[in-house]
Amino acid sequence: MSWTSRLSHLGRYSPFTRSPTQNGSTTVSDADFSYITSDDLKRHQEQTAEPTEAELGPARDTDMLVLSNKGQKYQVHFPAYSMARGELSVGKVREQAGTKLRVDGRRVKMTFKGKT
Repeated sequence: MSWTSRLSHLGRYSPFTRSPTQNGSTTVSDADFSYITSDDLKRHQEQTAEPTEAELGPARDTDMLVLSNKGQKYQVHFPAYSMARGELSVGKVREQAGTKLRVDGRRVKMTFKGKT
């Protein structure tokens, strides 16, 4: 038995094929859709509201990372709570590390626990 004959029946079970309809046509109605209302948007905004500073951690002036290069440690500061809010990116960290090391940020290679 060849491979093509073994695989020829798979098309019948594919989730991407159309299932046969009763009259040969499909009918779409308003019940098939759901609409987003202004109440839904308000509810979503309330659920995803930004956390308060008390929820983000203790009060502080800045967020700080300690970077190490050839045994020397460097403190790099960022705006307060930028890490907890997810505003801090790898590119921003590289840029600040490059400024601290006096090199171009694109030349900074960062590792975490010995892995890139």
